[in-house]
Amino acid sequence: MSRRVSVLLMAICAVLGGCVHNSPDRATLTLASYHIAERSEGWDYNAFNPGAVLTWEGVDIDISAGAFINSYSLPSVAGFVSVPLVEEEALVLEGFGGVAYYPVYGRRFPLHVGDIVPLAGLAARLGSLSLMAFPSDCVHTCAVFVGGVSFDL
Repeated sequence: MSRRVSVLLMAICAVLGGCVHNSPDRATLTLASYHIAERSEGWDYNAFNPGAVLTWEGVDIDISAGAFINSYSLPSVAGFVSVPLVEEEALVLEGFGGVAYYPVYGRRFPLHVGDIVPLAGLAARLGSLSLMAFPSDCVHTCAVFVGGVSFDL
């Protein structure tokens, strides 16, 4: 495992340190992605993105960490926090922000530290269906949507 991945995993663990004494509250399995206005010449993004994200729900914020196959067909890890914006009976809408490790291709992102890139966007859950939306700068793509299923643990 590369040094950067180790550092990112340690940072995620440090952030989660206050809540990992409890079991995670929710799991999300990511399945697919869709790139809006793809502009990357000669590159075919991977639209099958299996992964798993564990979430510890807090009073005001949720903390999540996970691993997935990214759109470049390589394994990635990510950690982020989310804040609920709308909470109805079957619908939850959250704003989120965090970081992800994109080996080799992280440097293609306009904002990066090595292969570590910031993530921000909106997440919605309707029943067990999950959708995350990541806006982008329209250099390679204008937005990425990631869909999956989410369930309580």
